Amino acid sequence: MHIVIYKWRTREDFLLPRLFPDAEIIEAEPRVDDSRIIARARQIADEHSQETLYWFFQINLSYWRLWLTDHKETVNTLTGLGFTVVNSEVTDIRKRTIQRLNRQLGLVDVEIDHMEPGQGKMPVMVKSNYNYGGEFEASLPSDLMVALGVEDIHDCQIKGFDSYFKTRLADVEQALWQDEGVMIERYIENKERKFFRFYRLGNHSVLSMIINGNIIKKMLPGLPRKNWFLKFHQCRNHAYQSLIDNASLMLETMGMGFGAVDMVMDNDRRAYIIDVNPTPGWGVEKQDEVIAFLRQGL
Repeated sequence: MHIVIYKWRTREDFLLPRLFPDAEIIEAEPRVDDSRIIARARQIADEHSQETLYWFFQINLSYWRLWLTDHKETVNTLTGLGFTVVNSEVTDIRKRTIQRLNRQLGLVDVEIDHMEPGQGKMPVMVKSNYNYGGEFEASLPSDLMVALGVEDIHDCQIKGFDSYFKTRLADVEQALWQDEGVMIERYIENKERKFFRFYRLGNHSVLSMIINGNIIKKMLPGLPRKNWFLKFHQCRNHAYQSLIDNASLMLETMGMGFGAVDMVMDNDRRAYIIDVNPTPGWGVEKQDEVIAFLRQGL
């Protein structure tokens, strides 16, 4: 098996490189890469003609559909050369996109797009519409943002992950409602402070649960986890079946063969998908059994 990771702004401590430390890395460049990708892919196909070939897209942006000059043709060429291409269609993970997909799939969503009468005391989270507070979008020059179809977020009122905040719905300022780079969502929590992440690689998936009392829930390295090791779309009668079903449906709909889904439950055990990430981090996490199980999913 020969694995290629075509990446932009991901690091060695992200999950995918931890799964496949011997993978071939190709550093991505926007709007100039099609011919270079195809040329290298042909070489790889010739050099590894007896091996199973995988090509993972790992572009660490919330929206990257225009990254390649001709996305569809390039992906078709990779497939024609014998590569199993992973996450080529997962090009939009903006928060509003994910919540819109929740609604289309008949799942509960958390997006609030206007002040709701009688709901002023509702707790809400004010955050960026972009993954990780738009940090990577903000690193692009303005002309490249335009070329990639990314809204210029330099004037967004929520910059970076640290500027997210919890408040009452009635206290959200009017300017935040009008900011296209801002996402306002219902704040979901449960009395047990449980937070979930669902990982997938091919035919294997892992549901991880932690207890996190922070306002902003994250799967922080070092926190005790409970893990369930599952075959993708084959789990039945699990204690958290609604979480597994919702995450699986979202990943399948998005065509996402690798990545993670962040989820919470309310006190009535309704399951909410909050974020979807095809470039999940891993850091210093010590979960060797998770790595080993996911790796076997290809």
